[in-house]
Amino acid sequence: PVIAPLWAAGLSFSRCHAEKRVPNDIHLKHVFNGEEFSRGARLWTHGYDIYSPSRAYIGTWYQAEKGNKGSWKTDHTELQKSNQ
Repeated sequence: PVIAPLWAAGLSFSRCHAEKRVPNDIHLKHVFNGEEFSRGARLWTHGYDIYSPSRAYIGTWYQAEKGNKGSWKTDHTELQKSNQ
């Protein structure tokens, strides 16, 4: 593995102490876009190094050929509530 500047939720493996010592920010409600930047920064500033495999082993395909009909939807009423 090589040291990496970014953390990815879909490719994150660690011992459970990372979750216990560096929990998600409780003030960021309903965050999806951007949570990986926040989590990576929090882990790094708490002394954890982030590594990536030296080659790709798995990937995710988000295109329509696999049946994706646009699953990323925003509930604007819930978003407004969380910003109050």
